Amino acid sequence: MNGNNPAGAQAESRLRLLLTYKGSAYAGENIRDDYIFLSLVHDGSPDPLASAVINFPVIDGKRVLFIHDIQPHGEKESLIESIESIARKRGYDTIYINTSRQEKNFLKNQGFIKLPGRMMAKKVLSNET
Repeated sequence: MNGNNPAGAQAESRLRLLLTYKGSAYAGENIRDDYIFLSLVHDGSPDPLASAVINFPVIDGKRVLFIHDIQPHGEKESLIESIESIARKRGYDTIYINTSRQEKNFLKNQGFIKLPGRMMAKKVLSNET
């Protein structure tokens, strides 16, 4: 082996979205709040390109998909697109994100609107799939 990568090896690498169900926790008297850890990775790579924790709390009387945290490993935009696709397929018309660890420009560029008086922003999803 001469140490060179085979031609096209990186181009043929596929992205995978790994979902790890982390279980339920009681968020209130009758509310269970499940959460999922997402990782976007290249096939065969142990290092994530992006990762997120999402959960499903009740906000304003409605169960929602909430991005608790998303880590900037380089492909946050691709992971947001995947989360939006999951949300649409599950019937969510809006997603929410915790704003405390996110750059304002990133949120604005992704179409999130900051909610006054809250540490969160929301994005109304289009009907595209």
